[in-house]
Amino acid sequence: MYSITSESARHPDILNLIAALDRYQSELYPAESNHLLDLANLPDASLILMIIRDQQLNAVGCGAVVLNGDGTGESEAGLYRPDAPRATSGGKAAGRP
Repeated sequence: MYSITSESARHPDILNLIAALDRYQSELYPAESNHLLDLANLPDASLILMIIRDQQLNAVGCGAVVLNGDGTGESEAGLYRPDAPRATSGGKAAGRP
């Protein structure tokens, strides 16, 4: 069972997940094409950030939407740790082990 809750972008678990995502993206894309956003420096009111935790409360994933102030938002971050186990029912339905 996993839990999904709102979290501050300055929480250590979020900072670690985003750092891992930034490292991954830096390996994939050249610097001129890589526009990393520092979520921790955004005002809380302009950010929706959720964290996924496993049964032991380990942070296994996160997702963020930056609100534009006009009722729209943009997905800015999404990460599920590759070494974290997948949820069984959804994973099986999607054809994953």
